[in-house]
Amino acid sequence: MRNTILFAVVLSAIAAGTASPQSFPDALTKYLNLSDAQVKSISQINSEFTAYGQKQSQAYYTLQSQASSELAKDEPDPAAVGTPNAQMELLRRDYADHTAQVQSQVAALLSPSQVLLVGGLLQAQRLQPLVADARCLLLTSTVTGTTTYPCGSPSLALVNYLHLTSSQVIAINSAVQALTDYDARMDLQVLELDYQIDDLTAATPLDPLQLGAAYIARQRITRDEDAQAKQLANTVKSMINDDQQPLLRSLVDAAAVLPVAQAAACWNILVLPRDLQNNFSFNAGFPYQGSCYFYASISDSLLRPRGISTHRRKNP
Repeated sequence: MRNTILFAVVLSAIAAGTASPQSFPDALTKYLNLSDAQVKSISQINSEFTAYGQKQSQAYYTLQSQASSELAKDEPDPAAVGTPNAQMELLRRDYADHTAQVQSQVAALLSPSQVLLVGGLLQAQRLQPLVADARCLLLTSTVTGTTTYPCGSPSLALVNYLHLTSSQVIAINSAVQALTDYDARMDLQVLELDYQIDDLTAATPLDPLQLGAAYIARQRITRDEDAQAKQLANTVKSMINDDQQPLLRSLVDAAAVLPVAQAAACWNILVLPRDLQNNFSFNAGFPYQGSCYFYASISDSLLRPRGISTHRRKNP
């Protein structure tokens, strides 16, 4: 049942017009050192797969409509309900088989060295949950060059991966809590300034001097918060000992290539095992199933774990 739902969601994305692969990502080309001929062939295979998926979507929703119409009757005919549902399942199976064929065709285009690089992308994808945990502690924030903010204590998985001691966990929690308390105080000041800006904006006559001063004060708080977050990142990183540094480095490296890994999965270059597919999703709102049919851009939004935003509040 769950696979049927996933299939339906993927086909929904196709029907909505998000299914066409866009231009092949440069970062993926550079990472795998793909030739122009390889890029052309991979793009062609995926383009044909998209066309196939569009035909599948039309057939699938025709059958779904038939089954729904019959179910809406007071006395549904079991055969009239079961037949389209059985045909929908056959479409899903054919789609899964076709996906595997496409992935095999793409794999055949890669050199042995490129296959090894794809294996590295798979390892990075496996580390994604730990990368998200590390980013919550600002341990990987330098990868994207944007300011992030702490979102919790070290997870048990991260503690075990980095072999953090109890004293390290306590010290990290203390540092994170200090910044959290500081941010809470600053949030109150920003809220007061927002009210002040609203009042100044609604006033007649307008006072540009006071209005400008309020905006400057608000911006100063935002800059101070960014500086405090960067300072916390350095503080937390300084708590990682020499034996733990290589493990942290592996997470930083994984964070740097995760967008490439996700793009590779979209283009059927990286085949994700089932245990990783459930955590693979894109801004389009549909999950990974063979080809995701969608690639918007390589950006931090693809990496950003829940609870973290590169902008905590909008500027007025």
